[in-house]
Amino acid sequence: MKTAVLISGHMRTFPVCVHTLRHHVLRHYRNLTFYVSTVRDEQAETWKQLKTLFPGCPVYADIVPKQPELPELPEPVRFEPYARSVPTQAVLRQLWQLNECWKLYERSGERGHDVFIRARPDLFFHGFRAPSMPGDGVAFVPWWGRFGGINDRFAVMGCDAANAYHTTYSRLAELLEGGCPIHPESLIAESLRATGCYATDTLRATFSTLRVSGEMRPPEISTIDIAEAALR
Repeated sequence: MKTAVLISGHMRTFPVCVHTLRHHVLRHYRNLTFYVSTVRDEQAETWKQLKTLFPGCPVYADIVPKQPELPELPEPVRFEPYARSVPTQAVLRQLWQLNECWKLYERSGERGHDVFIRARPDLFFHGFRAPSMPGDGVAFVPWWGRFGGINDRFAVMGCDAANAYHTTYSRLAELLEGGCPIHPESLIAESLRATGCYATDTLRATFSTLRVSGEMRPPEISTIDIAEAALR
């Protein structure tokens, strides 16, 4: 098994969270290669912990000076039942950074990975059950935190699904024209569908978001998540 681990976003609390990623998730996988796409700030260089914690594993890192001011496309009619928790520019930058991480993977020249793991740097894992080996077009995503689409913080995928997931930004205009709301959860789900890939929201993974302040934002499990999980 050959595994690509793609980490994108501000590193923030990565020095703490990486230990939970290693213990709960990455111990289930072999032949790891890391790809880190982040922004220059006081925590940016903490990606180097990967070299200490995973000796012998290749690590590729791309640190941009800052995320760009991105053009905002006309919004579709608002119909989603969930309030957007961050400004539109933050949504766009998250998707842009995902896209940059995939570009880093492509520039590396590494190929032949069986599993692709997407993770944010600020995820503090509580538990994880490894799914079966994903097919090329399959993305295993958490059963909770979907907000009308799929949980956009963590996934275990095949190659085609990882490509579609990470390149959502490149097809943004098409997705918005089709009426998709500007939620990363919805946009990533639609990007997978638009490329013929499939997301299965049965992944047994629980994690909190650890803030720089030390606040731990618990898993955002809604009654809708629970109801839909019970119907499966």
